[in-house]
Amino acid sequence: MKKLALLAVFIAFMSGCASVGYIKITPEKKELFNLFKSGMVQEVGVGEQMVNFSINIMITPGFVATQDYTIPSPLGQTLPPITAGSKWKAVGLLLPYVEAKEDRKYICENTNKTEDMRATLHTGKKLDWKVCALVEASGNLYGWAVCPGAGWDTAVMFERKTSVFKPVQIEEANIKTRKVEIIYGGRIKEVLRLLYRDITGPQEFTYDLSESKNIRIKGIDIEVIDANNSSIKFIIKTKPEQVKLLSENV
Repeated sequence: MKKLALLAVFIAFMSGCASVGYIKITPEKKELFNLFKSGMVQEVGVGEQMVNFSINIMITPGFVATQDYTIPSPLGQTLPPITAGSKWKAVGLLLPYVEAKEDRKYICENTNKTEDMRATLHTGKKLDWKVCALVEASGNLYGWAVCPGAGWDTAVMFERKTSVFKPVQIEEANIKTRKVEIIYGGRIKEVLRLLYRDITGPQEFTYDLSESKNIRIKGIDIEVIDANNSSIKFIIKTKPEQVKLLSENV
């Protein structure tokens, strides 16, 4: 557990001093099979996904800003603004710990590395530490803090809360992540074109349907029911459990 000492500053939006602590959040591993439907007839058009799934995605609670917001700044400093659309990952769960997720509070860091979240002195000098947001599970912003890792810790809580964020899940890749898309590229005479894309980049595959309507692409078996230059009907023969085993052997 780490303690955040409250900084006493005279800003109209800020309340009195209190003791605040947090525990580090550990991302959860979640297996996803989005749009992976085996054993049933499906139909998609050219440029659309036949298969789209991800395995071993790391999930962390987070928030996306629904509006631009200017954070009230301490005397002599200017805090960076919150921009609409920016995503904020929860790096700590504020104490006291509560079981109900809807009642939890978080310390959140901006995930956009191009946005400079350092505070600025009135002289124009940038400080070394970054600003994190204190956010309720519902998305209310109620304060800010020095992001963990700066070597010293400060938190300021506002007297009034503002609905600045909405909850989202932050998905991040880990070493074993495998994201896969198979996109229908159309048919010219008997030649079927498929685009396979994963973390290594896109690859194009072609298949001669005059030889067989059962095709395999990177370990995924597909039966082609019908295909033309605008759409394809197909059945994925490989089951999600088999795909998981394939991914673990990559």
